[in-house]
Amino acid sequence: PLHTLIASMAFRDDKLWAVVGCRGADGQPQILQASVSLSNAETREREVRGAMAAMAEVGTRAATIVTLYERDTIETDVGAITVEPAWRWMLGADWAGT
Repeated sequence: PLHTLIASMAFRDDKLWAVVGCRGADGQPQILQASVSLSNAETREREVRGAMAAMAEVGTRAATIVTLYERDTIETDVGAITVEPAWRWMLGADWAGT
């Protein structure tokens, strides 16, 4: 996870305008976002909408949103979004015992 490259996304008028796609160590496109919390419905909707737009743009069916404490999986029409606490993401799935 620490070696994962982060995609840069630009928004105009609350719509995804550009994505600079990046690839992780496995060569696959990686979508990674960070938010303190997804407990606020408006924030959750914004972050999920952004992840979905980026997934569609770079052609991947997976994304990760890193938060302070929350852990979840959000199934969408374009793929699955994994929500991970920052400590777990930094240590990596192998160590954390997925």
